[in-house]
Amino acid sequence: MQLVALLLAVGLVVKFWPVLVGLIGLIVAAYWTRRAVDRHTERVDAERRRVAELVARADRQHNWVMQGDPRGTYGDEYPAVTV
Repeated sequence: MQLVALLLAVGLVVKFWPVLVGLIGLIVAAYWTRRAVDRHTERVDAERRRVAELVARADRQHNWVMQGDPRGTYGDEYPAVTV
């Protein structure tokens, strides 16, 4: 009985090898596509965080300018005034 099942399996593989190769190719392509999408999503999220930090810093500096604070013009590390 096992011999018949083995022969049947081998026969199916020999007959349908292009289909099996295609299925394996689809599985590999799906894996790499998912991986690429995940990496892209991580990069987009990192860029969004960077832009949000930039906007927050710009808002803070704008508020400083409106209050007359020199940090609003020069940032946190403004130059020393020499007379």
